[in-house]
Amino acid sequence: MPAMDTEGNFRPCINAVENVENATDRSPLLPRNQISGRRNFRPIPNLHTENNVEGSENRLEGKKKTSDAGTLLHLVKGNVGTGILAMAMALSNFGLVAGAIGICVLGSCCTYCMKLLVYCSQMAVDEQTGRNQSPEPQTESVPSSANAAVRADQGMQINYQDSENQAFEENSYIVNALLILTQFGFCCVYLLFVGQSLREVFLNTKFLTSLNTTAIMALELLVMIPLNFIPDLDTLTVVSTTAVCLQSVGLLMMFVDFCSGPLSDSYILYLAPAWKWPLFFGTAMFSFEGIGVILPLEMEMKNKRNFPRILYGGMTIVTCMYLLIGIGGYLKYGADVKPSITFNLPAGCTSELIRSLFALAIFLSYPLQMYVPLSFVMPYLKGIFLPERRNRWVERAADWLIRATFVLI
Repeated sequence: MPAMDTEGNFRPCINAVENVENATDRSPLLPRNQISGRRNFRPIPNLHTENNVEGSENRLEGKKKTSDAGTLLHLVKGNVGTGILAMAMALSNFGLVAGAIGICVLGSCCTYCMKLLVYCSQMAVDEQTGRNQSPEPQTESVPSSANAAVRADQGMQINYQDSENQAFEENSYIVNALLILTQFGFCCVYLLFVGQSLREVFLNTKFLTSLNTTAIMALELLVMIPLNFIPDLDTLTVVSTTAVCLQSVGLLMMFVDFCSGPLSDSYILYLAPAWKWPLFFGTAMFSFEGIGVILPLEMEMKNKRNFPRILYGGMTIVTCMYLLIGIGGYLKYGADVKPSITFNLPAGCTSELIRSLFALAIFLSYPLQMYVPLSFVMPYLKGIFLPERRNRWVERAADWLIRATFVLI
């Protein structure tokens, strides 16, 4: 039963808050109409309370969780995509000094928005369960360690759909549609980039020159469809690790190329004309493309209390990588820099290896970007087309069919 505090208000009695490690009995949480808070939140579908805690824990035990290192790799790979290759072009549209400052400012803004998104989802859970009784917003980026432990233990977490339901009383489907379209856009860019890069490699090496970009993209699907059958982020860690390693080697080889040989003879602008500035902001904002995977990463993380530290560290790495490639590429090629810095590389074994490494790294990044729209649509489609009681193999076949269809789209 809920207890009364000194002011006569109800407060939840959760034994796990006082002794998280040894808690075996949990008192019921407060009913929604007895929660004191600044806002009456609607029920959260994924928030499990006393009526289904046991079933929730059983489901959580069977679901793989991601380690801290795996989350960091996913975070870096989710942000470092094709956009990093356009950083030199972005700096040419804003200027060397102004562009470097702009990348740092945009990186800080994106990091803050990611932190705010996770914080709002955690606040919604705390308000729903009655653990946050203070009328003033907390200054911590995450709730107390005890609350976080209870939330992780009972599966108290919400995803993008639930966050939108809390933020928008109506028309939350618009946010869903925009986020799905954004992630689909990234996936289309990835598919096209891989096709164009491999086409360039084939032409320069005089190998399979009869294949055009469309044919190469069609051949990509033979591997990309099975790759998207991976159901969870923990298993995707191997794919992200491979992609990060390949991309790191490619970036290192590219930076060595920037530092060797003469720099560009063209005039380097420290501040570009104002009419070019929107091109910089468009390219830079596209490059910081990882906000769509933030809540899934936090939800599937083993130690959620470490997420702020991983977020700050990962985004610092991402911003530094953007600065190195952007400044180095602009100084190397000046006004002649192309939308993708790989197309500025001269023909040769080293250049073709760099292009191939980036093509393979971006190819392996595709499943991570597709994970977000699939996490939105899969439960909805399964609820429509599959019966409530269904065979495990039927559900798995439907899962594969939906994933393959989304990749083909």
